[in-house]
Amino acid sequence: MLPSAFINCPRLSAVLLLFGFVPPGFAQDAVPLTAASGTAENKESPVLLDPFYVKTPIADATLIEADGSKVTSVDSEQWKELNAQDLASALRRVPGVTVSRYGIVGSYGGYEGGAIFIRGHGTGRPGSEISLMTDGIPRFVGVWTHPILDMISIDTAQRLDVYKNPQPVRFGNMAWGAVDAVSKRVEREGDVTTRAEVSGGSFGTGAFVLEHGAKTSKTDYYFAFADRLSDGHRDNADGETRTLYGRLGYHFSDELSLSFQMNANTGWANDPEPEGVSLPIVERFETDTYFYLLTLEHEGAEAHGFAKLYYDNGSMDWRQWAKPPPAAAPYQNLRTQTDFDNYGMRALETFDFSQAGSISTGLDLDFYGGKSTESYQFFGEQVAPRTTFWNLSPYVNIQQSFFDAWKLTPSAGIRYNQSRYFGGDLAGQVALSLEHGRNKVFVQYSHAYNYAGVYASIFSDRWGIGSSWKDLDPELLDHWEIGFQSTWGAFEFECSFFYDEVKDSIVLSPPPPFPGLIENLGGYHREGSDGSITWRPDESWAFFVGACWLNPSRDDLPNTPRWTSSVGVQWSIIENLRFSVDYQYVGDQIVLSPRWGTGRAEIAGYNLFNAHLAWTCLNTPKQTIEIFISGENLTDENYELRKGYPMPGISGTLGVRMSF
Repeated sequence: MLPSAFINCPRLSAVLLLFGFVPPGFAQDAVPLTAASGTAENKESPVLLDPFYVKTPIADATLIEADGSKVTSVDSEQWKELNAQDLASALRRVPGVTVSRYGIVGSYGGYEGGAIFIRGHGTGRPGSEISLMTDGIPRFVGVWTHPILDMISIDTAQRLDVYKNPQPVRFGNMAWGAVDAVSKRVEREGDVTTRAEVSGGSFGTGAFVLEHGAKTSKTDYYFAFADRLSDGHRDNADGETRTLYGRLGYHFSDELSLSFQMNANTGWANDPEPEGVSLPIVERFETDTYFYLLTLEHEGAEAHGFAKLYYDNGSMDWRQWAKPPPAAAPYQNLRTQTDFDNYGMRALETFDFSQAGSISTGLDLDFYGGKSTESYQFFGEQVAPRTTFWNLSPYVNIQQSFFDAWKLTPSAGIRYNQSRYFGGDLAGQVALSLEHGRNKVFVQYSHAYNYAGVYASIFSDRWGIGSSWKDLDPELLDHWEIGFQSTWGAFEFECSFFYDEVKDSIVLSPPPPFPGLIENLGGYHREGSDGSITWRPDESWAFFVGACWLNPSRDDLPNTPRWTSSVGVQWSIIENLRFSVDYQYVGDQIVLSPRWGTGRAEIAGYNLFNAHLAWTCLNTPKQTIEIFISGENLTDENYELRKGYPMPGISGTLGVRMSF
């Protein structure tokens, strides 16, 4: 049982975690990831677990790579235990990650009604400093260049990889942090799997999921369909998401394969408005997206790599109640309709020039953009014609290990980006790691950039300031980090300390007064630390404690709570009966985007307790049936993620999962 201090004092838990004594040999063995692919080596598709075996709660593992990348993975079995309905609920307990949302199902993509923040990054809207990805391909509305959560479904992912520190070499633009959804597939030859899930619960929330996949000696395929919906915990807090996923792969040999996948995602969510606010219409945000990916992969004795071609298109429909300039008409209906197209290629080749050294070379070419129309009830239409930006980015990364007992690995990488409108810029990173047994210490420095998107040209045109947006410099981030990982018996521990310095932040100042402005304005710095402890005393118990501390130079930086922490316990009470409970603390924070420089508000910290009980009532080699019940916010905490938007109180879900 966890000490009561961890439950009663979340700040104490964070302090003990981040600054406590660490015995010698106390660390986790890191598994290397394939460079720039976003997928861990030797990771297999989820399989049915032994009913007496429990997963590590909250997160599967945090891996420290040779280049200093810190990657926390959460797999599908874990977010099922958390009763997650989408990306935000699957990741909100990961140390260093916070979220924003209006309701239970559906991401309101306008403002910050559905967003993920990593160590405080990701607050800029429009635009974003972090990426959401599918198999290493960024997913965003090409005009506004910030991620929309409903574009990616957890029902098509076998794992979510959270890159906590910047990835300027691996991913390039808009990568001060990233979340990569690794798509489902069947890995082992001869495996056939069929799964279904049906659930229902409080506030009219329900889900139906069906998936099927198989692999032969030459082919593999996977299909998934999911529908999730909720009436919401408040009037007009309802939403729905639907997804359809298909994958087909062909293996020419053990070393060469070709695959094609398609994701179709639709989602909508309403804005319930702050308490006490009543509008003549219900504001609504809808997305409809289609993603196609063709991948050629090879795995040789001395080299391995991939080439990917992708196409991502869709539409966004945002219905609002707008306030025009003071001298004009009264409030009116406003509808923003956006059609976007993103497409390009990603190629990477890694050469192993020795047993302990490798060099990776890659090339990214990305086109993104679209058109947008604003339709006012009284003012008519404002049409932004189709505009396309592009980035061409070659990059290289090299690493070499020395010695055996004490393995010393320096690494360095550089990426050059040529933009269609903003010229050329360099980004890079260097790292040094030292391993001894299952202990690792690392230090890393990276220099990352983030360009303005198509939105800059749209606002410049509407505000009458011409092409001045082309003079914008990229937002810049210099990042330093030092940390370690260890394993000691049944304990695993990881912790790192980091410092961020941001320069040339892009700020939008709409009229009045006229004209508006789009400019690089100032910057800020932030120091912090995050880490976690995992304890597995035996196969029937697993414990997780994680925390993050942030200390920004400005008190008004949004989505940067000073303290967050999470605790998870999973226990196989008896064979076929599994129980898990988790706790999350998020401190006071400022919310709303700094991109606009106005409208910020403070929300109070909160504590959340959730629990999940699962009974495997049938478990044979060919069939499994599991009945589960989940309870969320069990203490009926009154909390907000946006000012004036109370979140759900105590709620429950009952469901069944079947595997064949």
